[in-house]
Amino acid sequence: MNYLKYALLTCAMLLAACGDDSSTSASDVPKEPAKTSYVTTSYLNPDYSYGEMTDARDGQVYKTTTIGSQTWLAQNLNYETTNSVCFNNAADSCAKYGRLYSWNDAKEACPSGWHLPDTTEWNVLLDEVGGKDSATVNLISKNGWPRSESAAASMDSIVSQLDSALMDRIPKGWGGSDPYGFSALPAGQKHKGGYFMGVGGMSDFWLATEYLVNLFGDSVDEALYANLLILGYYVYVVQEEKTSFKSVRCVKD
Repeated sequence: MNYLKYALLTCAMLLAACGDDSSTSASDVPKEPAKTSYVTTSYLNPDYSYGEMTDARDGQVYKTTTIGSQTWLAQNLNYETTNSVCFNNAADSCAKYGRLYSWNDAKEACPSGWHLPDTTEWNVLLDEVGGKDSATVNLISKNGWPRSESAAASMDSIVSQLDSALMDRIPKGWGGSDPYGFSALPAGQKHKGGYFMGVGGMSDFWLATEYLVNLFGDSVDEALYANLLILGYYVYVVQEEKTSFKSVRCVKD
């Protein structure tokens, strides 16, 4: 009799544990993505106090900077989308510079609560950092803009022809002062022709503003981007086909 009672009790316990279809095993519970420090923190301004945000989609942690009324990512976005690539298709380039995006993907790539800036928002940034005439020095990182031996001769040739006033405005040591912690790096781009170019010498950021009619009145399918050059001090905003791949800096909503 005691054996029968024990058997019935055991069956009842098993049914209670396994018979409820609504129960959820530990393996079924969705997990938060692990937080991953962004590799390029070594190129940030060590004298600047950054904020921080975590992209809930993949757990990547980004430093942020508040400049005037705006809060920006202080690092290039590295969230993988269908039409995004690493420079030269090399993973270590993404670890240093973030990913390069087509314009259509760039428009949707920023995490919730952030977005791709338009030209109005970009101009607000430039006004806060001293105007576009000095923006490059104030926006690019202190280091991470290397001079290759092959480029040095041609760069020196250009520099030697510049007047002293302009020379004084070129970022010294091929880096900026970065007082606002924007810390732009020379990530280069993937040209619409399919080849990579400009790494170590320029930083391009897509803007949300489209450019649909050119100076001749012809319809085009292009968008604007901000360009910072290694030898420049002036930030250019120009247009290019949306099929080119460029960096993304998100601004907070």
